[in-house]
Amino acid sequence: MSRFGTKRTSRHVVGLALIAAWVLILGSDLVLHAQAPEQPVPVEPAPTDTVVTPAFPNAIPASEIVRRADADTDTLSQIRAQIAAKPAVTAIDTLLPTFADSVGKLAAPLLDSELLSAMSARDLTDLEQRWRGFDTQIRSWQSTLEDRTAVLVALAGTTARLREVWDATADLAFGTDVLPELVDRVLSMQDQITAIEKDLGSRRDRLLTLESRVSVVGATIQTSIARIDSAHAVARQQILAPDSPAIWKAARSGRSDLQREFAQSWELRSANLRDFVNTNQHALLMHAVFFLALVSLVVMLRRRTRDWDTADPPAAAASYVLSRPVASGLLIALLLYRLFYERVPSTVSDLVGVLGVLPLVRLLPGLLPGPVRRPIFVIVGIFAICRLSPLLIEGSLLYRVAVLVVNATALLWFLRVNSKGLPESLQGKPLWSAYLGLARLAAVLLLVALFANVVGFLALSSLLVTGVLNSAFLSVVLLAATKVLEGIAVAAVRRGPIRALRAVRTYPELVLARINNALRLVGVLALVALILHQFSILQPVIATLEAILSSKATLGTWKISLGDVLTFVLTIWLAVLLSRLIRFLLREDVLSRMRLPRGMPHSISTLAHYVILGIGFLIACAAAGFDLNKFALLAGAFGVGIGFGLQTIVNNFISGLILTFERPIQIGDTIELDNLVGIVKRIGIRASYVRTFSGAEVIVPNADLIAGRVVNWTLSDQLRRIELPIGVAYGNRPAHVIEILLEVAKGHEEILDNPEPVVLFNGFGESSLDFEMRIWTANFDFWRRVSSDIATQAYDALTKAGIEIPFPQRDLHIKSVEVSAADALAARRADEPDEAPRI
Repeated sequence: MSRFGTKRTSRHVVGLALIAAWVLILGSDLVLHAQAPEQPVPVEPAPTDTVVTPAFPNAIPASEIVRRADADTDTLSQIRAQIAAKPAVTAIDTLLPTFADSVGKLAAPLLDSELLSAMSARDLTDLEQRWRGFDTQIRSWQSTLEDRTAVLVALAGTTARLREVWDATADLAFGTDVLPELVDRVLSMQDQITAIEKDLGSRRDRLLTLESRVSVVGATIQTSIARIDSAHAVARQQILAPDSPAIWKAARSGRSDLQREFAQSWELRSANLRDFVNTNQHALLMHAVFFLALVSLVVMLRRRTRDWDTADPPAAAASYVLSRPVASGLLIALLLYRLFYERVPSTVSDLVGVLGVLPLVRLLPGLLPGPVRRPIFVIVGIFAICRLSPLLIEGSLLYRVAVLVVNATALLWFLRVNSKGLPESLQGKPLWSAYLGLARLAAVLLLVALFANVVGFLALSSLLVTGVLNSAFLSVVLLAATKVLEGIAVAAVRRGPIRALRAVRTYPELVLARINNALRLVGVLALVALILHQFSILQPVIATLEAILSSKATLGTWKISLGDVLTFVLTIWLAVLLSRLIRFLLREDVLSRMRLPRGMPHSISTLAHYVILGIGFLIACAAAGFDLNKFALLAGAFGVGIGFGLQTIVNNFISGLILTFERPIQIGDTIELDNLVGIVKRIGIRASYVRTFSGAEVIVPNADLIAGRVVNWTLSDQLRRIELPIGVAYGNRPAHVIEILLEVAKGHEEILDNPEPVVLFNGFGESSLDFEMRIWTANFDFWRRVSSDIATQAYDALTKAGIEIPFPQRDLHIKSVEVSAADALAARRADEPDEAPRI
């Protein structure tokens, strides 16, 4: 029944397996090369006809002295070149005194614990970031010096081996009758080696001294960072303790000099801003290039979508976003600014927040309904005012009054948030309900902050006010950014370059749904992390989660933690998602463009699915800390389980693999198994799904399809022979009937000429002359309709030719009739003289 042999399939499978193995080996080799740090390579002697390496301190024969001397002279020249001072090391030696002096001056005030305890959380964060920058710089220097030391050590080893060889050669030369010229050459080589050894030792000593000085500065930096971290911890512990007098007492104690406070605060903030610009010039340039690239992308997509029908809501939202390329690009660039800079002082964060108001004002009117737009604009405005409060000295009376005013304004507004005037489309929606609940929570926190500021808990008040307002503002920013990215995704999928992918053209709405879900998930996770960070509880939460996840439970000799379980599950989940994506792309964009035998694409995608899941399982086990050596024991246990209770499942699984690679049955085939006739819809890992012509879906174990006798009607082609029996009345010529039926068959467009139609005269029936039409069609799915059409046309043609299609007839002979029955028949016949009696 199968027209394809298994040899061709085996060649395909083996070839694909070899290609996959080659790709995996090449990929792992590239990964290893990409991850391997650059190491200093010791200089090897130049090759000669007689291979002699410095690693073997054997005396050089007299006949080889000249040749080896030339080769080792080249080696010494290379060593001398590598010994020369490197610009990176010279720069460290030049910059270290100034750097160490700056570190010492900044570290001196940190010795005063009272000064650290008096600093605000904002100032401590800026100070910590500055010291983290110092730490990054010193670690970079230490890495450079360690690499240079490793190079010098390797060169010293090479020089030592050369010394042993030429010293042994000198001893041999002086003890034997060697030409004076060769002796002089040996002595010259010894002198060169001695000079290089002295230079090498000197440079190594200076390098070690420089490395020691750098380590001293690094220790000072680590000590300072530890003190700042300790001050942070103390500040967090004392957040519920009063740190300022009550506001009425502070008002009576004296008035603040507004001009002086602005001047002092502005000087500090401007200094931080100048330092940031001076140390991040390259990053600022890359950030600007990223912004321009975003604007260019939006402009390009806008040109492609000028003729869009804005009646479609996604298209209307995308058109609105694309019509504002500068605002859209600026919003995304500002949102991702942390990716471009290692350390960002609070002054720069405040500046970024204020700049973020500009694209929001431009974008929000068209992205939000009217009743929602007004409260969000108020939140943005209050946030912008709050960002100006750092211009005052934190802790001063003016600062407290400014925070108090902002606090009261935000509190009144959050209390006014309700569902009045909200469109019916938003009434009762989970998102709006969550918005109302968060507004009530924000009002409670602001009320606590207001009271804390009045009675003297300034740190707590500042934390709550800035946390609430920053969280609200970030929610608006992430909402707007999500809308912008969704609009860009709509334009890119419907009109962008990615439409070159067949998967995107075929399933645009599915692709958009996946992209939108991913954007919203990332937005929610980012918002949660940012809110925790604004309230200074992100690190404690992470530490608590790490402690929970790392706590281990002991099961005999096996220790497992919740983190291991979650890592295992997450890795398997990611492997499943990756497998789905790869199979989708293979099916829609890769295999569909290749000329492969029918069923081979499904086999390849299934193989890729199993390979990805297998690799994902191994990675999950390794990531979860499982000992892969113990899988031998598990395999033995599985073997026992298979022998007793899982043999049917394993049989079906192996049968599924045979179906996948041998391909005797493929998806879309019409098969017949015992009394089951239907179309194969899916070949799974355990069973296959067959849909009958009545609409029922039957689950068939794979083992039945392998071990049973299966009729596959469509394995090699879609041809189907139709056999139609026809009977005509006696008295008609068979040749004439055959001629009429052949004309009917040849006149139908779905009947094949090869094989040609055949009409057979089967014999003399009881009531008719029996014929049979045997015709072929290439449309297997509709062969019953074709058979019906042929039967109808044959009937019409026979009727037109005057040929009767008889029905079964019987003759009845009556031997005797009762008298009463005969009288009844006679009476009825008298009443109906023209009609024959009916028996």
